[in-house]
Amino acid sequence: MRKTSKSVLKTKLQVLCGMRNRQLPKVVILDACALLWAVPWPALPAKVSAFVNAAVSSIMERVGTTSILHVVFDRYYNASIKSGCRTTRQNGLSRVYNLTEDSPLPKQALVLNVSANKKQVIQMIVDKLCSAQIPHGKRVVITGPEPHPVQVGIGKWQTSITHEEADVIMAYHMVQEATAGHSPIRVVSDDSDVLLILVHHLHAHVNSLPHSVQVTMAGCSGTHAIIVVNEVVQRHSTVIPNLLGAHALSGCDTVSSLAGIGKATVFKKLAAFTDCLCLGDQLASLEEVTESCLRFIATLYGREQGTSLNSMRADIFKKKIAGKRHTPPKLSSLPPTMAAFKLHCQRAHFQTALWKVADMSSPPDLDPLQYGWVMNGPELRPVYTPLGQLAAPDEVLNLVSCGCKTGCKTALCSCVKFTLTCSEFCKCMGQASCQNPMKAVAPDVFDSSDEESP
Repeated sequence: MRKTSKSVLKTKLQVLCGMRNRQLPKVVILDACALLWAVPWPALPAKVSAFVNAAVSSIMERVGTTSILHVVFDRYYNASIKSGCRTTRQNGLSRVYNLTEDSPLPKQALVLNVSANKKQVIQMIVDKLCSAQIPHGKRVVITGPEPHPVQVGIGKWQTSITHEEADVIMAYHMVQEATAGHSPIRVVSDDSDVLLILVHHLHAHVNSLPHSVQVTMAGCSGTHAIIVVNEVVQRHSTVIPNLLGAHALSGCDTVSSLAGIGKATVFKKLAAFTDCLCLGDQLASLEEVTESCLRFIATLYGREQGTSLNSMRADIFKKKIAGKRHTPPKLSSLPPTMAAFKLHCQRAHFQTALWKVADMSSPPDLDPLQYGWVMNGPELRPVYTPLGQLAAPDEVLNLVSCGCKTGCKTALCSCVKFTLTCSEFCKCMGQASCQNPMKAVAPDVFDSSDEESP
């Protein structure tokens, strides 16, 4: 899956808090899985308990600087849309251990990158946290593998939270605490997705929350700059309604990125896009979602709205191949075919829908198998192209083009050599100056290869 740099979008959005304006938060919402990477790994040989105790100590240190601490862990569900992303992070590592606190501690990558090992360590940390002694007047809530969060020293919440991603659960806790009037709230996470989800929901609830509520975001190491989420909402209010959808469509952990389109381009083009992206709108049909995405894609690639995806592909292909001999561009460098794009939109729609209900305790009742994924053994995998669908017609896959600047009338011209006409993909563009003896009107190979009707 083609990846993109999400941090660029975070950098474009962020509004930093000056040193003089920093306040100790009343509420801290901690991305515990991200924090695990910031905890120094014990020198080996060591026992698993050495890391578990270090992680618990690092988390409990936060209790001293806040009144309310939410500790949020990722869940690892079977048949998750994040399966592919997590497999990629394993980077070939696959050894699964049966870990206890007395087990020898494996290397950091084997624990934190291999989901089966990480789940075991998370459970050990959660068990220790749930039995910790909490100072009087403090509240610590652990959202771990089980659906019901646990308030340490009190017991399980009646409300269950069934989201899988910590990113979404943290936004849920932010909305709940803000609604209760608790402020300042600080979300501690390094993930760009978290900032975007917080911004969306703070913007969505701006009229229902107390005006005094202040939300900030900081990195897990404690040395990162502090982002004022309220200021981000005010400064970028015009693009926020489309922000989550544009982010998913242009590439995130579960959706591949678009060829030649980075996050800086997405952010810039969002300001000029006055239409509404239907991504994540559960009342919109998939046809409406795809049509809105096509309009935004045209904006991203600098085309007029209404330009067909095939026209965009053909135009970009012509520019890439012009003047090159026998070296057609990689098809992965082009916008997707319409068939592939529909599947791409379905996945982006599904992911955006999960993000947009972060203020609810449960995700929407959507089946990923109906939104561009398929079961591959025990895991969900994205379907990039429908079975039997070519990425391009044979005429393009086997295309020969010339780089002639004049003439095209001898065998020095690659088209003449292979008794082919020159086409618009050649340097000469097959125009009147071309003297290719095989000259004829070249067929438009993009016309019928990829039907765009819904």
